[in-house]
Amino acid sequence: MQLDLLPETDASKATESKSQEQKAHKEVIFVLDCSGSMMGDSIREAKKALEICLRGLDPKTSFSIYRFGSDFECLFNEPEKYSETSLKKGLNYLRDADADLGGTEIMGPLRDIYTSRHCEEDLERSIVLITDGEVGNEEEIFELVRENRKSTRLFTIGIGAACNEYFIKGLARAGRGASEFIYPGERIEPKVLRLFSKIAQERVTDVSIHWGNGHIEQAPTDPAIFLGNVITIFGRCKGSDLMTEKIVVKGNINGVERQWEVNLIESMDENVPIPLLWARERIRDLEETKGELEERGSRQRVRRRAQRKEAIVNLSKTYGILSQSTSFVAIEEREETEKTTGELVLRKIPVPLAIGWHGIGSVFGIRESPVKYSVATAPAMLMEDIVSYERTCEFVVRDHDKTDMVLEILSLQKAEGGMELNERVARLLCINYEQLKGIVSDIEVEIEVDKHLLLSTIILLQVLETYFSKESNLWRDIVAKSRDWLLLLLSQAKPKIGGRDITSWVEKYVQENINI
Repeated sequence: MQLDLLPETDASKATESKSQEQKAHKEVIFVLDCSGSMMGDSIREAKKALEICLRGLDPKTSFSIYRFGSDFECLFNEPEKYSETSLKKGLNYLRDADADLGGTEIMGPLRDIYTSRHCEEDLERSIVLITDGEVGNEEEIFELVRENRKSTRLFTIGIGAACNEYFIKGLARAGRGASEFIYPGERIEPKVLRLFSKIAQERVTDVSIHWGNGHIEQAPTDPAIFLGNVITIFGRCKGSDLMTEKIVVKGNINGVERQWEVNLIESMDENVPIPLLWARERIRDLEETKGELEERGSRQRVRRRAQRKEAIVNLSKTYGILSQSTSFVAIEEREETEKTTGELVLRKIPVPLAIGWHGIGSVFGIRESPVKYSVATAPAMLMEDIVSYERTCEFVVRDHDKTDMVLEILSLQKAEGGMELNERVARLLCINYEQLKGIVSDIEVEIEVDKHLLLSTIILLQVLETYFSKESNLWRDIVAKSRDWLLLLLSQAKPKIGGRDITSWVEKYVQENINI
């Protein structure tokens, strides 16, 4: 059986504002590979990825940055609370980073993080590792991550044309996180933001799957579930063991049990490769959970290892799936007259260098020319006429340009929340900046607030909702702190423009004056 589940968030709670006291305290540790193999394109892409993550952190998050190579160093002795000051320190530290620390020794920084940082009970801690994965002690690192997976999740970003995909994905699975890969020439931002949304969202814990009656062999046995992301799980039963019409998945989110039901549909196609997919996942499960199955010093260790290896070999032979314990040899049978009698000759075939490796053959090319448009200055007018004047700008942008515009908007976000519009982004969005500054003074509020920041935030969030809804997977989780900040401020200040609620005023303003 193949179970495909898309666990959605509770729509009724999606727009609720949470105060900083209500939110779980989080700690995010960024670990950046600065070894020699990251030189060139890889380190540039890695620094861009890390900067995006830094700017999207929640105010109740503590963070630090590690750089590693043959040795390692860190920005703060202890993770510091996210603020404008600490963000500036982080960006400056990142700006000076380079691939100049020698070899790739990941064990050092990971061990330092796990041993010197003691989690509080309510602390949600995550590590974001950005590397090309060129290491020689993979299994030792896997074991360290598995031992600490209950207290700390590990997310990985693979960088470069020749990154170690097995290692990057395996680390994320071992740490109950997720992984992304950034290859030369690819847009880095969408993938990083997609990964960051998984870090920022509420955790789903205590996951259990009820397949019905009978014994079900599930693979993977302990899946990591992320809200809004599809997860695939396989199950194998014998005969008619599965006597149910629905499969029920249960999980816990912030102490509240959630349940998802999936209808069972029987496939009549005998060629569906579900058995092979199950076998692949089951073999991987057995190979990757050996550290959990074997207690150090246990007398049963040797026996368990033999049992596990036997199970892997049997599955591999039965389903024709390669494993760490098996190999398949192709044999060609020939007639007596077709036999080859010559001696075997050893040929050395050089392996080509990967694009961008150690800075060789950079693939950064010239990007397409940006969209050209003109902005007409609107004539002076009375306050009440602002929302009815003719559109000053109308243009159509391509998909990659839309992504650029979303990122420009996200770059305006402040550490504590709120988005402060500047003249350059106003021009990109065809907003008359000088005119908008005049509107700020006419905002009526019940308490003292930064009116420019307030109006900027409402306009930019409205622009995202109206014109960039298809790209919401890029920005929705990143701007959550600004949305919470705004909802709280609206309830306290009750801002109005000309006696009219400011949000409805902005909605009309955006609709009548911006067309993207």
